[in-house]
Order: sequence, then structure tokens, then C-alpha cells
Amino acid sequence: MFSSAEQPISDAELYILIRSNMKTFLRSLCRADWEDRLHDIFIATRKALRAGTLRDTANVVAYARGTARFLQWRENRNASKSAQLCAPASVTSKWSAGQIESAFAYAEQRASAKLLIRRLGTCNRAVITRFYLDDEPWRSICASLGLTKVQFRTRKTRALARLRAMQIKQRKNGG
Repeated sequence: MFSSAEQPISDAELYILIRSNMKTFLRSLCRADWEDRLHDIFIATRKALRAGTLRDTANVVAYARGTARFLQWRENRNASKSAQLCAPASVTSKWSAGQIESAFAYAEQRASAKLLIRRLGTCNRAVITRFYLDDEPWRSICASLGLTKVQFRTRKTRALARLRAMQIKQRKNGG
């Protein structure tokens, strides 16, 4: 069945070789779609043979089994990841209910803070976001905006006061 090293193995010979040696192995490894998996393994093995990665045709079955194990491992890994993403939070989460609620509350506060910051003037918004959110030093903010240290502090203080006032107003309005 094998061709010699000088003559390349034909696709028909390769398929028959893989099918005869891998049928029961694939049935035990992946019960449902073993024929589709057999075709995937055949294509990967043929590509390796043609590319020269697999030089010795005596190792074809070992290569095919390794490919089958890899495909099964990758499928199991992807299935477990998707199961973690799709499962209810009570099953997959390591957080308690209080931690999840506080995380949602924090996310809501952050979203409302972003909306309030957008209402500030351009220069005040730049000072607040660059100093508090981007952790940029005050000297570089002053240099890029053309402000002195006193102007920077004044803008920062007034912008924070406006943000607090808008937060209080928003809480009173129930939003």
C-alpha cells in the first residue's frame, strides 16, 4: 500500500491508509462526526506530505493520530470556553451576588460619570480626563494646553465642582 520514498503517495492511497487505520480510533475519540474529522485529518496529512513537513511515509498514521488528538483537544477547549460564556452566572462566576451587584453599580456610575464629563467645556473636560482618567502629569497637560500651574489647578477645581453639582442634580431628578 505504501509507495516508496522516491514515489509520492497518491491521494487515493493516502485516504485508504488513513481511513483503515483511523476509523476505530476516531470513533472512540469523537463519536458523532468521525467521518468529517477523517476528512479534516486527510487534508492536514496531505498538506504536510506535499509541503515536505512529513517526509517519511511510514509516520503517516502517527501524524494522523496526532492531528486527530489535536483537533479533539481544540474542540474540547473551545467547547469549554463557550460553555463558560453561555452558562448562567451562578454556575461559572466565582463572585458572590453582592460582588456582581457592586460591579454593575460601579459600571453604571462610570457610565453616568462619562455622560456628565461630556457636558463639561472642552478645556475643562481635557483637564479632568487627562489628569484623573489617563493619569497624565499636570506639567504635560499644562504644556499641551498652554496653561500655567495656577490656571490648571483653577480649571481642575472648578470642573470637579461642576461635576459634583451635576451629580447632585442628577440624583435629585432620579436619573
